[in-house]
Amino acid sequence: LNISLDIFGTGELSYLHELQKTIDANKLPVTFLGASDNIPAVLPNYDLYVMPSHHEGFGMAAIEAMAIGLPLLLADLKVLHEVTYGSALFFDQNDPITLARTITDIYHGKIDLTEHAATGIALVKEHYTKTLYLEKINEIYSYIFNSGHQS
Repeated sequence: LNISLDIFGTGELSYLHELQKTIDANKLPVTFLGASDNIPAVLPNYDLYVMPSHHEGFGMAAIEAMAIGLPLLLADLKVLHEVTYGSALFFDQNDPITLARTITDIYHGKIDLTEHAATGIALVKEHYTKTLYLEKINEIYSYIFNSGHQS
């Protein structure tokens, strides 16, 4: 398939060198780009945001990708289901075949990424605005101050 993969972030250098050897030996269209200081400017250049994490604390990166209209293909983690309200595409991060099948289905038009992107934008507007964030923070402080908690 005519698909390329850019990987952002950092990792253990010896592991990255081993992966690079495999990429080079198989002439794979995979590029390690390292850390980026301006992800919001970079993300619009892509068609799909893939997050193959084994662990995530909150999933802010997925929310940021949704906010700019990128469809999401995420590891099947509870937290990622929660922050996306189940609207992303999910794969079993322990079974790479599920990832490959989903990408193949996308490539062959069996999955409508436009619909996923629109849903993501709507969810961000509904659940992750600055106004909503400040309202929730105020609710927490009001609860603490009104219930007599000191810590």
